[in-house]
Amino acid sequence: MNISSVGLTLIAKWEGFVPVPANDPAGNCTVGYGDMLHLGPCTPEELARPPITPEQGYAALLLKAQPYADAVNAAVKVPLNQNQFDALTSFCYNVGPYGSYFKLVIAAVNTGGNVRAAMSQCIKGSDGKIYQGLVNRRIEEADLYDTPEVDVSPTEVDAAIAAANKQVYEYIGNVLVTLGKQGSAIQTIGNALINHVATHPGGGATNTMAAALEDTIAKVNQLEADDVAFQKQIDALKAPPAVPHA
Repeated sequence: MNISSVGLTLIAKWEGFVPVPANDPAGNCTVGYGDMLHLGPCTPEELARPPITPEQGYAALLLKAQPYADAVNAAVKVPLNQNQFDALTSFCYNVGPYGSYFKLVIAAVNTGGNVRAAMSQCIKGSDGKIYQGLVNRRIEEADLYDTPEVDVSPTEVDAAIAAANKQVYEYIGNVLVTLGKQGSAIQTIGNALINHVATHPGGGATNTMAAALEDTIAKVNQLEADDVAFQKQIDALKAPPAVPHA
């Protein structure tokens, strides 16, 4: 499995964004979204680096999160949904894949234990103090872990696509009807398209509706071409006769 945008957003939220290298609460040099450059404080050269953008920080986060996602994949022996995987990857990103806290949580996952209780054990910093930020992060990770993944059936997907297509094609048809005030042919095409949508409400009509739209566009383009040709004829009739050269 791979971490989703939900998991990355969760990590980014709790890590916070630092555009230039700075020392984190543990005294280690970090930049971006919790990207630790090395153990220990930043050097003067690192502190003088130009700032990075949030987009650059997010791209770096995506790359850096992958080894922690790999660690979760390797350690978990039971099926996970995407929310559970994202929550565990965020936890691993924060505590690391080798310490006792990660092993404690993975043991709870693999044995069907209380994952929330296991996560709540990791709320202390390297100085042994309890940090409210870690308490809140563990709560949000556990909440995500316990959130069921919504399963959308194919029938529901087809219905959603059909509803969206219906709105799009009806809108196009109404536009053509509006344009039809300047020409009965365009109005006829617009009404035909609206009638077609009304008689094909199901998800299976998507391809037919698309074909009808393509045919409509072709007809409109032909009308425009005919109009241009006709206008050229009118302009030619209005033009003064050419004066022959002496």
